[in-house]
Amino acid sequence: FSQAALDFLRDLPADWPEVELMTSKSTAPDGSSLASFSAALAAPFSRGNITIASSDILDPPVIDLGWYTDSAGADVQVAVAAFKRLREAIATIPNITIGPELSPGPSVQSDEDILTYIRNTTVSCIMPVQERY
Repeated sequence: FSQAALDFLRDLPADWPEVELMTSKSTAPDGSSLASFSAALAAPFSRGNITIASSDILDPPVIDLGWYTDSAGADVQVAVAAFKRLREAIATIPNITIGPELSPGPSVQSDEDILTYIRNTTVSCIMPVQERY
């Protein structure tokens, strides 16, 4: 990580997670089972904005999600590191795969290619939390 990203991350509380790792199961077109592994930034530093497009109330606002735009590049660096960590973790589990990685595929290896894949596939994820009393 760059020093600027480390400075951003250092500002988080010590017990605050930077990433949440998730799994899901789906079915391939041929009926076989597929596992999906993903990572979500739990403490993103990037900020988007919503602005009024015009004085006409029927015109939708301009929404800029601002993903991966923090000034330190911390979100980019954490996302790429999480992607690599997922690949490393999967590789350590015996008999978990019966074929090649389907998406993005084994040819995606460089940080630049990984980031391109992440930017093209990022979606929002809402994880509501309720405190128990």
